[in-house]
Amino acid sequence: MATRRQCVIVARSLALWLGLVGAMGGGRALGAAAFPLGVSANRHYLVDQNGTPFFMVGDAAQSAAGALTLAEFRDYIDTRVSQGFNTINVNVVEDVHSPNPPADRSGDRPFTSAGDFSTANDTYFAGVAQKIAYALSKGVFVLLAYYSGHGVGDPGYDQLVSNSLANCQGLGTYLANGHGAFGGFKGYPNVAWVWGADHLFSSDTAPRDCLHAIAQYMKSAGSTQLMSGDWGIPAGNSGLATAQAEFRTYMDLQNTYAYLENGGIPGTARAGYSYIPSSASSDGRALSALPQYLKETGYEGESTSGETGGAPATNLRFYQWTAILNGDTTGLLYGHRDVWGFATPATGYSPCLFPGCTVWTSSINSAGAQDMARLSTFIRSIAWHKLAPSGPSPFLGRVLIGGGQDSSAGGDVSAAADPAGTLLLAYVPSTGTGARSLNIDPRSMSGAARARWWDPTSGAFTDAGSIPNTGTQVITSPGANAAGANDWLLVLDAAAVATAAPSVAPAKAVSSGGCSQGGQITGLLAAALAAYGARRWFRSRRGYDPASMRTPERVGRRDDLRPLAGQCLHHAEANSGFV
Repeated sequence: MATRRQCVIVARSLALWLGLVGAMGGGRALGAAAFPLGVSANRHYLVDQNGTPFFMVGDAAQSAAGALTLAEFRDYIDTRVSQGFNTINVNVVEDVHSPNPPADRSGDRPFTSAGDFSTANDTYFAGVAQKIAYALSKGVFVLLAYYSGHGVGDPGYDQLVSNSLANCQGLGTYLANGHGAFGGFKGYPNVAWVWGADHLFSSDTAPRDCLHAIAQYMKSAGSTQLMSGDWGIPAGNSGLATAQAEFRTYMDLQNTYAYLENGGIPGTARAGYSYIPSSASSDGRALSALPQYLKETGYEGESTSGETGGAPATNLRFYQWTAILNGDTTGLLYGHRDVWGFATPATGYSPCLFPGCTVWTSSINSAGAQDMARLSTFIRSIAWHKLAPSGPSPFLGRVLIGGGQDSSAGGDVSAAADPAGTLLLAYVPSTGTGARSLNIDPRSMSGAARARWWDPTSGAFTDAGSIPNTGTQVITSPGANAAGANDWLLVLDAAAVATAAPSVAPAKAVSSGGCSQGGQITGLLAAALAAYGARRWFRSRRGYDPASMRTPERVGRRDDLRPLAGQCLHHAEANSGFV
């Protein structure tokens, strides 16, 4: 039987050989998509060219075009990929938050005559394209934002006012087709566009029409890339991509922009999930829904008027899971105070809008980023794309949590389930350290379900027995999690009971000859073995003969790992619950 030390050696050896360790670079996002992405048949999530559902595990990287050199950008992408991220949000022009805005780190400006769209600088935009190309090589989806600013006085907004409509149309064509050293953006299959930013146009029609012309002429020039919008939070529950009526027919992706105040995340996400283009004013497209993601909420380290403490990790987990389970079934963007603007205060540059900024490289492995890595691993282990939010039609058709606890009824517990009855998730946010009891309605499940509590701060499961799919059941969370908070995710899995899948509480360590200690095995080994299998498949699809590669040295080095790897993976599966 493998020892714990042997398991660690196996995991590290396979990970190093496969290039999965972030410090080595070279790795692609786990489950990297076949771009371009499209919309699923039910229109509630994205799929790649193979029909594989794509969940956006995203990072706010707004200032990357201006604040990072290409080498720094590569390091940033490699780190985020190693943490499970597969999506970033970047401003194509950064007018404010970079060391020398709007210039990039090479000193190239987007327009050779300041703010004049007719003088687009090929060298600058070619530099942005290089970064997008690197993201593509790593399997990363790029939400490329044309940031139009908050209003008068913001450079992005003022440029929309000062340029003629012809200039705006020309810029749209240029961004699509390029010129000279810049080959245009329309050929990048990993790009979607986000129009606007933090401002809903009303009587200011000139800048609105200029921005619309840029988008329109990109489409006319042949861009088929998905589009979304960012119009701030104009009123309660309306921080949506479809808030700007004049852009509605361009919105392929719905999104949620919400904080604790200003309408709240549950209400905004549910409004976006239930948006029906065919019956919406100023829309009318023959579509039943739009895939939706969480675009912006509180960032780690930043405090808004509805919270204190600089948006600690407990708050972030609440925002994220509340959004996902209330309708942001396409994914989410996470953000960190120091990372989105790539703060480097030691060199005199800091975009700090909130106190306490430090160099971004010291914050990229923050508690929130580690939670995102665990979220990414968990999401990949379930059929997330089948989930529908708790609540009456047009949601699941049933309220899953009783006693006023369900977010659809104004409570703080968010839940969603597969209408076919195979999976149910309910997130209980942190209120301190004690256990919390839920009144759960399991009748949406197809049969008796295995119940487990997943700890978002460790990735470990705690067994909660089996729950019948009759009546209302009371289930109690374990209390404090590994981080000392008391937020947990309840997971009901009917299929697991039907197939007699193992259900082991982390507190009851499985005898493994040292492979596991109370279920704390990392997902690295499983990822390494999965990548090994994928690499074998990739070679076979392209005519490689695996036998020709089996030199005695290679066979000895790799095959000696396989028996130990099998033992360790068995125990990792039993303890983690990812079966």
